Amino acid sequence: MEKALDFFKNIFGNFGQILSDKNLSKENVSIVWNFLDVLWAILLFIILFVVGIFLITQLKKITFKVKSSVGFFIFLAGCWIYFIGFNYGGCEHNIWALTLRSCMSSLEMFISKSDLIGVNPACRANHLYMTLFSTIHALAIAFSGYVAISYFGVRFSSKLNMLINYKLLRKEIKELNVFIGYNELSYTLAGDWHKKSTAKELFTLFVNNNRQESIDSGRISFGRILETFSSELKREIVNKMREIHASMIFGLIDLSDSNNAKKFRDIGIEKVDMLYERAKKVNVFVLSENINENVNIAVAICKILEGKDKTHYSKGVVRRTICKIFQGRDKDHEKKEKKEKKEIKVYCQARREAMNNIYESVFPADGDTNLLQIVDNAYLSINYIKNKVGSDEKKEISFCQDVKTPKYKHHPINYVDIDHEKHVAKTPFSCMVIGFGDTGKEAFKFLYEMGQLPTHETPHGWASGFRGYIVDKEIETVRTLFYLECPALKTCAGSLGDLGSIEFMEENPFHTGFWDKMEQLIEELNFIVIALGNDDQNMRLAVLLAHLAGKKGRTEHFDIFVRSYEKKNELKLEEVARLYPHIHVFGKTSKLYRKDMFEDKMQKEAKKFDAAYYAMYQLMQPKDEQEKAKDQKGKKKESTKLEILYNKIRSNSQNLANAYHRYTKLMLLSEINEDGNYVLPEGLKTTLNECKERQHKDFYNQGWEEKSEYNAAVDKVAQCEHLRWWAAHVCLGYVPMEASEYFATGQSHNETTMQHACMIPWQELSKLNNNEGEDKFKAYDRLVVAVTCDRIEGK
Repeated sequence: MEKALDFFKNIFGNFGQILSDKNLSKENVSIVWNFLDVLWAILLFIILFVVGIFLITQLKKITFKVKSSVGFFIFLAGCWIYFIGFNYGGCEHNIWALTLRSCMSSLEMFISKSDLIGVNPACRANHLYMTLFSTIHALAIAFSGYVAISYFGVRFSSKLNMLINYKLLRKEIKELNVFIGYNELSYTLAGDWHKKSTAKELFTLFVNNNRQESIDSGRISFGRILETFSSELKREIVNKMREIHASMIFGLIDLSDSNNAKKFRDIGIEKVDMLYERAKKVNVFVLSENINENVNIAVAICKILEGKDKTHYSKGVVRRTICKIFQGRDKDHEKKEKKEKKEIKVYCQARREAMNNIYESVFPADGDTNLLQIVDNAYLSINYIKNKVGSDEKKEISFCQDVKTPKYKHHPINYVDIDHEKHVAKTPFSCMVIGFGDTGKEAFKFLYEMGQLPTHETPHGWASGFRGYIVDKEIETVRTLFYLECPALKTCAGSLGDLGSIEFMEENPFHTGFWDKMEQLIEELNFIVIALGNDDQNMRLAVLLAHLAGKKGRTEHFDIFVRSYEKKNELKLEEVARLYPHIHVFGKTSKLYRKDMFEDKMQKEAKKFDAAYYAMYQLMQPKDEQEKAKDQKGKKKESTKLEILYNKIRSNSQNLANAYHRYTKLMLLSEINEDGNYVLPEGLKTTLNECKERQHKDFYNQGWEEKSEYNAAVDKVAQCEHLRWWAAHVCLGYVPMEASEYFATGQSHNETTMQHACMIPWQELSKLNNNEGEDKFKAYDRLVVAVTCDRIEGK
């Protein structure tokens, strides 16, 4: 035992033996302080303070490994100083007791506790020992303080910032972003939003709704500090908060409990209230991994924003606070709210399925704008493909002076040859989706709708040569579910007539049977989407398909799209894709969760298109027809709330599609001039202008397309629009309505039974007209073409 003790003493140095020598310290020696001593003490404190501030600022730049080494060094220094001080009494010559007591006491230094009372009195009376002890103790507290402030200081600085700037100084906020919870998605989005906004116009607030963590966050302990400092997630939170100048408040309950009347008060609603009053635009993001909980939270927030959930807030502070925040019913704010209407949006991560689509449409904010918007990763991923513009400098095509549209890089029309004289596609569009999960379904619906390009003429009019292949190991299950969503596909049993055909393939893409079929199919395919749910499998399959395509000489009108699922794999996937010109990675978190993806420009374009269409539609209606419509309006059966809701969902979907499909129509109608640019023929513009002067009434005539070549051109593109519209309604779940039912009711669609009378070939639309020589339903498609060729604003 004595040898072991000597060994440890030698580790800590002979200096420890000198300090522990009772003869070197006198307990009763009095200390006389003079002015010079005080001056030196103050100077030393200032030096330590400056050095401490410098070290704290530098610690941000130091790696975690170095910071951990600093903490460990302070711990060892504490063990050493306590080892010296405890080496007396019962612990003398007891290496086990000395080591344990020294380690435990050294750990307690980090939470500002010391066992100085248990130290040898001779050491406590020694000036040098106490100087070293105080210095080590101060370093331990400073280190703990840095770690604690790094995490807990976010709350403190958040409260201080909101108190001073927005309660005392009453600053205005142009845009307020409130994130319920924090995760990788919210970090990414908040960071991109911060980069693309100025600090003065944006305020970012994170609401932590984890009850246990919120309670524990108020308790200081060594374990809590160690956990905070060692947690990669929490260090990332702290750094992210600082980078984007965000604030954070903590709740004490589970927000998903919609029956808890205190929930919004308990998450610090008074702070949100204070910020809400000064914000012109408010965005609320509910982006956690638990999509069911997300919907509960988002619906609860929307109900309060709309003032529908009054039962939980019938009295007291809660009701007054909620009314003041979200409805402006407080008398002091009533006039202000009337003058300036806030733009509010609640974004909720969930699947775009039937029930969630209903939630999205139930909460209108202003006009056709929805208060709630479902954020589906699969839908966002396909939107990224849809909205990807050309990589060249000219990202917009000018078809004439008044008509411009983005040059969509991956639009199906770009994958076929166009006959610019006949205004149709020379070759059909063919696609394959491998992996029919959420992303696969969204991809197929997009390709099925936008891939409806007229390629050949039939007795029923121009038809599409679309061909789609769906590959999945569990094909029976996914096909059954898909048929339930789109029952019109089941009745067609694969052959869709004018809409082309679909083939379901039960194949493992890594088995021989699949590759035997791909030997023939690769020569016709234009567009392959791989969404197997695994990044490595997706890219491995894409590379194999790229090699096969290369052997078959597929260099034009061919691309492979690989879904990215995990952020950590994004760089790896991009490095591989860079080597293959036909492989594209989509669905990356860093690309999807960006400000521009949530500020969907297509929504604005859809509104403009709808307004322009309605304005021209009104011009087309004869006055006697308008009066007749007014008379019959009261006689019609009133629509139920559900019918209105489904009609709204269908209308919003069609407005978006019309705005996006402009590119297809303009590409079919345009000619290529000597400079290689796309231009609309002057004769076409003249024809449309003449029709506009006559208020487009010519569109109603059955023989309209026979009057001129440009009238026929409009009709061909109108048939393309009809094919797209028909395919879109198939994907929305509609089925054809019998003509007899249409004539009996006078209604072309029934939202309750999900039927539409116009889901028939182009030439058969004439059978639905009540008056001879009239082509009412064809006129609607012609009108869409006319709006496409006119200014998007409809001026």
